[in-house]
Amino acid sequence: MKNIRLLLFIVVTICFSFQKIHAAEYILYEFISVSETDKEEYLSLENFWSNIYKQQVVEKSLAHWEFWQLIPSGSKQGAQYLRVSIFFDLNQALSYMYSPDVMESARKAYPNKPEEELKPLIERYRILKSVNKQCLYEQIDRTKRLNFKMSIGSIAVLDLNKQLDDNYELTESEQFKPFYQKMVNEEKIGHWGLMRAILPFGSSTYSTHVAFTFYNDLQQVGDFMTNEESISEKSQLELEKGKNVRDKKEMIIAKLITKN
Repeated sequence: MKNIRLLLFIVVTICFSFQKIHAAEYILYEFISVSETDKEEYLSLENFWSNIYKQQVVEKSLAHWEFWQLIPSGSKQGAQYLRVSIFFDLNQALSYMYSPDVMESARKAYPNKPEEELKPLIERYRILKSVNKQCLYEQIDRTKRLNFKMSIGSIAVLDLNKQLDDNYELTESEQFKPFYQKMVNEEKIGHWGLMRAILPFGSSTYSTHVAFTFYNDLQQVGDFMTNEESISEKSQLELEKGKNVRDKKEMIIAKLITKN
């Protein structure tokens, strides 16, 4: 009887942990640009802020964060970096967006630094970076991960799409997702997912969804993009039909620099 109770306790604990891990469904994208002359100082301050983000994860004001470099990344390309903040629920995401005060988290992250030293670093960081665009998404679909583990240097390909038909999300799930799951199973890509924009929203919005694909490195990206013979004729026809329900606005490639 004791063994059965212990087994039930372990199963419940594992299920609860799994739900917590996969409860983070709201993602904030912040596209950041920095002048070439300030880039070195900015990256140094981003490293300083990484401990503040880690403290916010400990405090559960966010679930996870990542910092990506966009490719290509020249100052004339627009945004050069992407900061990704992931949250457990929508209220947490909205509170985080509209509550910029981080001093309490900074004090805990740097207990040996006085507030007089922390304030100028925080302000300088805000001055150096320009947030070109801030977008809040809800993750609505994804493939099952197998062996892929996102590590520093991993590559994300982001397809910014605008929905043209009410069947767009269904098409992504029924036509595109099986294809990408097959690619995951064959270890040609790491992971695929779909996000729906919460903010900004409306008919004039640039894109309504982001389909993202993760890769181990740039070599895997190149192999996938150039190896068209690996896609069957049936898959190509299905993918072509699916393209009619969306307007592919932009494709962005990003390299992971740091994460918690």
